[in-house]
Amino acid sequence: MIRRLVTITMILGLAALVGCKGGDKSKAKEGEKTEKSGEKAAEGDKAAEGDKAPEGDKAPEGDKAPEKAAEPAKTAEPAKAAAAPSGKSNHDKFQGDWGIDVERMMALNPKMAEAAKANPAMVEQMQKAMGAATISIGKDSLVAKGFKPKDDKATYKILSEKGNSMVIESKDEGKEEVEKMTVTFESDDKITLTKDGEDEKMPLKRK
Repeated sequence: MIRRLVTITMILGLAALVGCKGGDKSKAKEGEKTEKSGEKAAEGDKAAEGDKAPEGDKAPEGDKAPEKAAEPAKTAEPAKAAAAPSGKSNHDKFQGDWGIDVERMMALNPKMAEAAKANPAMVEQMQKAMGAATISIGKDSLVAKGFKPKDDKATYKILSEKGNSMVIESKDEGKEEVEKMTVTFESDDKITLTKDGEDEKMPLKRK
C-alpha cells in the first residue's frame, strides 16, 4: 500500500507543478495584452492633449489636511513553547487520522523543493490536491482515503520497537504479499513512513 501511496503522492506533486507552470504562462499572456492596451491608451491621451488649449494658471490649492501620526510599532508576541511529549506508547501514537505533510515532503525530495522555489504557488496547489487524502490507522488496520476513487485497506502488526521508531508489517486486503516499513516518530503529531529497502519516504502529520 505505502509504495502505491508514495507513487500517487509524487504524481499529485508533479500535477501541481505542471498546473503552476500553465498558470504562469497564462498570466504572462494576460500581462502582454494589458501592456499593449496601455500603450494604445497612452497614444490616445497624447493626441487628445495636442487638441486642448493651454490652461491658465491653476488656482492655489487649499490647505492640506495634516498627515496622520505614525502608529507605534507592535511588539512581537512571545514564541509558544513546544508541546511536551504525551508519554503514550508508539503504538498508541500511531493510531488516528493522518494527512500528507507537504512541507516535509518537499524537504525530503530535493527535486520537488527546487521546483517549489521556482514556483511558490506549487506548495499551495499540492496542499489543495492532497488536502482530502487521509490515512486512518486503527489498532491493527490501515485505510487510505482520497488517494483513489476506492479506499485502500490493509492490516498490520508490529514486528519490533526501538526508541522513537517501530517496524511494522502490513498486508493489503485480499492479497497475500506483505510489506515491511519503519515508522519514525518526529513528534506525537508527525511521523515518517519508510518502506523497507527503499529510499522513498512518506511524511505524515496528524489531522
